[in-house]
Parts: sequence; C-alpha cells; structure tokens
Amino acid sequence: MPVYKVIINAKNPNILPDKMQLGLNHLLDNATKFTHQGSVTIGYEQLNNELSFFVKDTGIGISEESQKTLFKNFMQETVGNTRDYDGCGLGLAIVKGTVELLGGKVSVESVKGEGSTFCFTVPL
Repeated sequence: MPVYKVIINAKNPNILPDKMQLGLNHLLDNATKFTHQGSVTIGYEQLNNELSFFVKDTGIGISEESQKTLFKNFMQETVGNTRDYDGCGLGLAIVKGTVELLGGKVSVESVKGEGSTFCFTVPL
C-alpha cells in the first residue's frame, strides 16, 4: 500500500481555484492508480509570480517514447484490449488544456519502472 505525503501551506489552505484543483486531481488520480507500493507526494511552491505544483510517485513509470504523446486526447501507454488499467486517456489531456487555459505549462519526468513526476506551473 502506498504512503501518501501531502505538502500544504497552512497559511493559505484555499489556494487552489477550481481549475487548478481539477488538474491536480487528475494527476493525483493517475499517481495513485499506477503506484502499487511506495509513495505519492504532492506539493507546491510559489516562485516569484507563479505557483508550481508537483505530483511525484514511485509507480510503474512511463517509457520515454510514450512521454512524447502522453498529453494528447485518448493516448495511453498501453493500448488495446489487454490493458491492465481503466481509463480512456483523457485525464492528462484535460490537465494540459486546463493548465494552458490558465497561462501555465505542464511537464513530466519519468523512468519506466521507477516512477514519475508531473509538474505544472501557473501564473498568480
């Protein structure tokens, strides 16, 4: 069972507008879905006039090839009738679209078999 760590700024607990929370929820859902043991860590920090959020997991990771198309509609690393995980491949596309609507950027760093870190930064 994964260990969940949450980093929240107690001075500003309502820092997440609905659209940012939507993006963070999709990333957190994916992290918990693909992490069978280890941990999922979420957090944020303020950098100048931006908020930078991250979701880091020790899950199954994503191949370098799959990372190139990961944020497109209906894209998943494993396709076909033998997929091990539910989903239609829209969560990360929604994250990207939402973050870009807010004027931000989203990125991923991942190693297959070791885990992933998804980050998004939005202006304040």
